[in-house]
Amino acid sequence: MKKINLLFTLFIALLVMFSSCKPDDKNDTPNPTNNTPTGNVTVKVNHTFGAAAFDFTSTFKNPSDNTEDMTFSSIQYILSNFELQTTDGTWVPVPESYYYINGKQSQSLSFILKDVKVQDYKAVRFLIGVDSTRNVSGAQTGGLDPATGMFWSWNTGYIFFKVEGDCPQLTTPFGSSNFVYHIGGFNGQYNALVWAEASFGSKTLSVKSGSNTLLLKADVEEVFKKPIAFELTNTPQITLNGPEAVAFALNYADMFSVTDIE
Repeated sequence: MKKINLLFTLFIALLVMFSSCKPDDKNDTPNPTNNTPTGNVTVKVNHTFGAAAFDFTSTFKNPSDNTEDMTFSSIQYILSNFELQTTDGTWVPVPESYYYINGKQSQSLSFILKDVKVQDYKAVRFLIGVDSTRNVSGAQTGGLDPATGMFWSWNTGYIFFKVEGDCPQLTTPFGSSNFVYHIGGFNGQYNALVWAEASFGSKTLSVKSGSNTLLLKADVEEVFKKPIAFELTNTPQITLNGPEAVAFALNYADMFSVTDIE
């Protein structure tokens, strides 16, 4: 536990320096104007657990120690502020891109990036969570509808990432074997907003006036794997802003990758 607390402290410092900032701000460009040709890009999310398919009935081994058994009852999160990188390195923002993902709701696993400028792209990046402006904008709709259960009514702002399940080796002070991680917080030293970025590798997304599709893999194993190995029995619950929430956010920041373009 002392070891993991030390790691939390180190990674908080790193987060303050890097994670709440875009990987590269200087190349941002304005949103497309009304006269700019645009198209739509469909994003399809596929959850995995390492090389295995992910579902809510299978038992998985926690990769942090390979001894804890895990079954999942919930995985939900918000992706926002999408940007696509052109082949010359310029990042182009996708306007009004806020999406709620629920692993148990198939309709949420496919969404459309609208009004994407027509050209070729080589990478995508997005926030896992909700930016500070929209966090304090009151009642909202679509992917930010509080009805999704991703809004902390007793606290300020949205839950960015939520994962829950059961581990038989775990016993909480309340006698439960459940693990619960609800991650949020958007300002100060405990800002848990993180960017995810995925290259298209040798492929190019050529946005036309019609529809294009990105296949996005979300590897749940990565949430517990690195940079900090999360042992459920040591940290069974995170439901408050703080250093543990920041460390957990750094873990899921690299769970996304693009597997194909259609």
